[in-house]
Amino acid sequence: RRIVAMAEARQVVVPQESGDESSDAESSGSKVASDWKVPYGPIGIVLGIELCERMSYYTLAGSQKTYLNKQLGFAPASAASMNSVFSMLCYMWCLPGGLMADAIGRYKVIVMFSSIYAVGVVLSAIAVHANAQVPLKGLFLFGTLALIPVGTGGIKPNISNFGADQIGDETEVQKDAQKKFFTF
Repeated sequence: RRIVAMAEARQVVVPQESGDESSDAESSGSKVASDWKVPYGPIGIVLGIELCERMSYYTLAGSQKTYLNKQLGFAPASAASMNSVFSMLCYMWCLPGGLMADAIGRYKVIVMFSSIYAVGVVLSAIAVHANAQVPLKGLFLFGTLALIPVGTGGIKPNISNFGADQIGDETEVQKDAQKKFFTF
């Protein structure tokens, strides 16, 4: 809620008491530009979520085939195809995630799907315990082939846009900050 409130608060323009319309537009724009500060807290949260999501996705995508083959006993072709299905599901769920964000809002979708993603990662981590990998194979597959792809589908199409929403683009200062956000 704090992030949403901060996004709404940046929309406020302070009216000036001048009779000239052109000076009103210029002075109100400069007032917003001079008082505007980069909201580092919300941007940090957005970048943190994206960093965690990408790191865990690429860790799983890179090591899952070997784990399925060597630890769980799947044939090399089956392990490779399951790893490809994992990647496909992660990208396929982006369409429903984007549509849901349009219907109920980006913030709610990001929070909800980040929670689903986190549960999937925890289940996968529990399933790779050294003494119980084969018996917990179903838990690992549920986490990696169901929960993590659904979570990724809600985060990936919304997180960058939500981060940019925290900055805005009404002034040159905001446009520069937005450019830096997408660069880093």
